[in-house]
Amino acid sequence: MPNYKIFQDEADRLRVKIYGSENVPLKTDADGSLSVTGIMEITSSDVLAVCQTEAVPISQVSTLGVCQTEAVPISQVDTLSVCQTQAVAISQVDTLSVCQTEAVPISQVDTLAVCQTEAVAISQVADLTVQIADHATTEVEYTVSSYSSTDYASTAQQVVLGQEAWTYTIKNISEAANDAVVEIQMSATAEAESDWLQEVAPVTLNQNSLVFLTSSLLVKYARVYYKAVNASSPVTLSIIYQAQK
Repeated sequence: MPNYKIFQDEADRLRVKIYGSENVPLKTDADGSLSVTGIMEITSSDVLAVCQTEAVPISQVSTLGVCQTEAVPISQVDTLSVCQTQAVAISQVDTLSVCQTEAVPISQVDTLAVCQTEAVAISQVADLTVQIADHATTEVEYTVSSYSSTDYASTAQQVVLGQEAWTYTIKNISEAANDAVVEIQMSATAEAESDWLQEVAPVTLNQNSLVFLTSSLLVKYARVYYKAVNASSPVTLSIIYQAQK
């Protein structure tokens, strides 16, 4: 009973009965746990944050919090920045970041800058401007008048080394039907007659006929070698040397 003194020699056997405000003793279950029954109501207008300690697949959650204090549905996020550490084919991504801090859909980009490091076919270029520098040309004319010897004679030598292209034009302009024989000779030094060699086979020129002679040899000097077919039939030749660098 209340306020009644109790004496107990064994402390472990001491028992206490606790009463509530309604003068009813508190109950415990068979294990000694406090028996609590009824409904506990929690009211709050704030978001209840849940700290996740392990990875959760996006497919298993309806919302994904990104550096914010409340949940945002993924469907409300316009772009998702991904730090790519390896090459990804354009066909495999919806957006392509080009010198910017956020993703932009390719369909919204008007132009795409590309640093070209390899050749592009001319057929792929809309406008092509080609500038051709002026090429230096050389032209020298000779006239051999009434040459009647059947021994070869030669024109002055020309330096053809370094020319991109060169040609001798030789025409028989004799007044009579007299024939001539012409050829070109090449030399690397032009120091002696023995340094000259015939490059092409001799060509017989009839009256008013002409021939173009040149060579693909990479030597320094060239000249025309000529003679009359008959000593009694002198020939007159027009020889023009033309070259272009």
